[in-house]
Amino acid sequence: MIFDSLDVSYGNMWGSQQGTTHPDPMPRAVAARRHAAGMEYAVLLSVQERPLALVEYWPRRMWRMYLFDDRSWRMQMIDLKPHSAGMLLAHRNTRWQFSNEQEHASWNWDVQETTTVSADGQVEVSSEFGGPLGALHALAAGSSGARVRRFVTAVESFLCSVPEFGDWQVFAPFLAQQGHESARSVVLRDVSVDEGSGPLRATGIDQLFSPGACDTPDGPAAVDLVNAGLLRITSGQLAVSDPGWIGETPRTVGTPMLP
Repeated sequence: MIFDSLDVSYGNMWGSQQGTTHPDPMPRAVAARRHAAGMEYAVLLSVQERPLALVEYWPRRMWRMYLFDDRSWRMQMIDLKPHSAGMLLAHRNTRWQFSNEQEHASWNWDVQETTTVSADGQVEVSSEFGGPLGALHALAAGSSGARVRRFVTAVESFLCSVPEFGDWQVFAPFLAQQGHESARSVVLRDVSVDEGSGPLRATGIDQLFSPGACDTPDGPAAVDLVNAGLLRITSGQLAVSDPGWIGETPRTVGTPMLP
């Protein structure tokens, strides 16, 4: 895909979250203040509601970028750190390969390749294999199946400029690593993203409440709908959380208050 514009929205950091909901949104002005104070925030770069990159700003002027492919799968993670005056070094670049959508959803990768670059151009590429592919490589290698190669190259090819706040064109060349080619000039457009919307909003909700047979990571199952009655919400706020993580701060949404 060739793009000549990017939609830009701001929110809280994602960390290692692999879900498909948009990060908690925040106004551009709030993100700018956090940037000036050296506090973390996230920038989502997308095209026509298709995510291309999520860029996280970390304390101590560190950056992390997640890249998405044409299926909106998170396929790559790049860590950048200060290198020299006004420059960042992409010192760690991790790519994943998945055999199918179900494996991606459960984060069971077939191959994880990590490229590590030192400040003087020392490069190490480590490939790890998981699942049946990992077993085959382990059998052939007589070990864990991981492979490592090392070489020296010019570090300049791993550098990019430190962006000023809002200068996200700096990261556009990285998008080519997932097949997203930028035009000679790229226009940035700030977009306002509401809770539960945007390019990574949750999809397939109706399928969760459709009776009948379905496939799950644990095998075939059947969905049977049961009327649980009326739910009274006197606070006007509904907390949504995975039951396994109920101790974490849940996401809350407002509900209509009936007279």
